[in-house]
Amino acid sequence: MNILYANIDRQIRDSEAKNNEIESPLISENIHNPYDFEHPAIGEHFYGRKTELKRLKDALLENRSVAIYGLQRIGKTSLVDNILDNEIAKSPENIVIKIDMFAVSESCLSYIDFFSVISDTICDYFETDYLKVKDEFSVYLRSTDHSNLKHGFTNILKEGKRKLKKKKLILFIDEFQDIIKTFEYASSKKVSNPLNPEFVRFIGSLVKERVLELIICCRYNIFRLDKEYDLQLLKLMTEIWLGVLDESSAKELIQHPVNSVVKYDPQAIN
Repeated sequence: MNILYANIDRQIRDSEAKNNEIESPLISENIHNPYDFEHPAIGEHFYGRKTELKRLKDALLENRSVAIYGLQRIGKTSLVDNILDNEIAKSPENIVIKIDMFAVSESCLSYIDFFSVISDTICDYFETDYLKVKDEFSVYLRSTDHSNLKHGFTNILKEGKRKLKKKKLILFIDEFQDIIKTFEYASSKKVSNPLNPEFVRFIGSLVKERVLELIICCRYNIFRLDKEYDLQLLKLMTEIWLGVLDESSAKELIQHPVNSVVKYDPQAIN
């Protein structure tokens, strides 16, 4: 019996060794994985959504703020990135600031934390005068009073646009629903001037005054949170709802990225 098992084991090992020597024609370092859900799909790796792309682009050109709703990993961030990176950000008239609330939910806890991220990004647009402008902006952020902080931050935005001769400041907050986690974490840490619902209402006031344009990506639970925390923000936004890809775009996503190495039977993708 032991001899039988030994023979079977040897045959399995020999088979594995032979398989390892065979190079699969389907494996190529030159093929980008189009089904990578960990990162946004950009450029040629983005499929479909023509209607939503047009709606988002038109809204931004018309100076309207936008809220994009959808399930996790449905393509909300990819939609925004394709417009901001490929078109809007390239315009010399625009300042684009991106904040991922999921990434900063435990580090961006106060008014000053949030305002500093934005002011630093604005300062990046000042090449040789970066340090000088940063010092000027930091004066606005030294106050410990809520009203002075908000007034100072509004001045930062207005001064930044004026000095840079920009017409538009676009703030993109991804995973916006996670700002509620920041409220709770900031409260537990007892930080000074913590982010809270009043902060969101202040951002809403900047949207109403056309000081900035806002894009938020969020999941559907934001409607419950908006009501529970009285955020008063969603009513100011143009809505874009993101569902599954249309059939034609879905088929293109399946076939096109691997078209040079794989030919699908039509029945396999129907």
